Amino acid sequence: MKIGGAFGVAAAFLAWAACAPAMAAPGAPLDEALRTIRQTYDRGDYSAALSMARHTLDDRSNPPSGDALMELNNVIVDCEYRAKDMAKMYRDAMRATASEPSSIYVWRMRLGSEYNSKHYDAALTTITLMAQSHRAALNATPIRLFDALHALMKNAGDRDTDFRMLKILNDAYQPIAPFAEVEDLRLAYARQLYDANDKAAAVNLINGIQTFSGLVEVSTDPDLRALQDPKVNLQLAAERQLVEDQITLSQHPDILEGVTRVAGDLRRLGRYQDALAVLEKVRPRIGTPNGFSDRDYQQGSWWEGLATTYVALGDYDHAIESYRAGIGSGEFGQRNVSQVLDSALEQMRFGHYEDALVTLAAAPDKPGERSPYGEMVFHYAHGCAAWLAGHKQDAAKDIAYVTVHERDGPGNAVALSLCVGDLDAAAAHFIRDLNDPDERAGALEHLADFLPNAANVPEPPADKVLTQLKARADVKAAIEKAGGIPSFPFRRDDL
Repeated sequence: MKIGGAFGVAAAFLAWAACAPAMAAPGAPLDEALRTIRQTYDRGDYSAALSMARHTLDDRSNPPSGDALMELNNVIVDCEYRAKDMAKMYRDAMRATASEPSSIYVWRMRLGSEYNSKHYDAALTTITLMAQSHRAALNATPIRLFDALHALMKNAGDRDTDFRMLKILNDAYQPIAPFAEVEDLRLAYARQLYDANDKAAAVNLINGIQTFSGLVEVSTDPDLRALQDPKVNLQLAAERQLVEDQITLSQHPDILEGVTRVAGDLRRLGRYQDALAVLEKVRPRIGTPNGFSDRDYQQGSWWEGLATTYVALGDYDHAIESYRAGIGSGEFGQRNVSQVLDSALEQMRFGHYEDALVTLAAAPDKPGERSPYGEMVFHYAHGCAAWLAGHKQDAAKDIAYVTVHERDGPGNAVALSLCVGDLDAAAAHFIRDLNDPDERAGALEHLADFLPNAANVPEPPADKVLTQLKARADVKAAIEKAGGIPSFPFRRDDL
């Protein structure tokens, strides 16, 4: 069965056997009770399954233990999550993790609930316990949850809790997911060590960074870049990343994420036809429910990768066709919001502003369908397309929105300023971020120098004036004070 994790993403699978549907009588053999619960769960009667699981757990005449106890706790926690009874779900996840044995799933749900409720101290306690005595649960936790926790703690100004969490993860976390990369977390820890004047420890962490994305992140932070081995070669790192990902994919051919990773590595190296071939090779398996073990999570990324590759080739029609197919394929029963937005952005890039507005008009807009960040992307895309299509009054509403909600997605606010030609506002934004240690790296990456696109691939509207912006005396001074912008031997889209 698929389980929607409490941290807002589909998180795990539990496999249940099936048997005759009938409520087990008190005192009946435990295995009979479990078979009945499994069957009831499998047919989707979660309320009844929850009631039976509670009854069986509380039956003192035949108390469950071992795997039976874990299974009952899994059912209880999952059914409460499905019923959206988050208070009971968290209470029972806490109870389940306090008993032995406890499953990976209940630990995830406990931590996910603490993430959703922004209880950072409680989350740190959970991570500490997992690191001490439930390392399998820690290593099975998706890295995106820890990345999200770090971002929340950072934005909340809770540097102490964040620092302690990052230290634990640096010391103990070894994700089992084949393509998981911990470098972002390690670099965040290195940054905090540097700020605490423990430069020796920071250097050790930085010198251990090998992935391409990690090396790029170091290169955008002037302080950490000064500690980096000057012999680091990003071109060689990109080639090495491709080889490593190809090897991992050969070892895990059932993981679609590996296909999209290898295609991305090839695009970075300018090998667009090879990237297209890698993606197209698995197309027949995309439409097969059991084609990939992570199909439900990654098929959107496959369509995104296909569309992005067509954009790199300058093939607008096939790019938009791929986005539309990705939108239609859905995401856990709902339209893929990110692909709607990305499709509109590429329509804008190729000058189809009215088409972009039509695409955005069909974007999911019910409460909860777009995250705060997604709202910022929507208003950037809509405002930019409206402005370029000549609908200045409509664009003004989007400009007002991104100005008020800038913290939800600062990059989108400045991108809209660039799109509408408000270089004064864009300059003020970048100068502010270049003087802010927490935002400096992102600003320098945005302003970095990249290889030009092919002649048949237009620059996005917001990028067309970057050269003009960087030539301003006030922006040049801020860049120099911040340590200078990096230069990458890749296209911006492929980084």
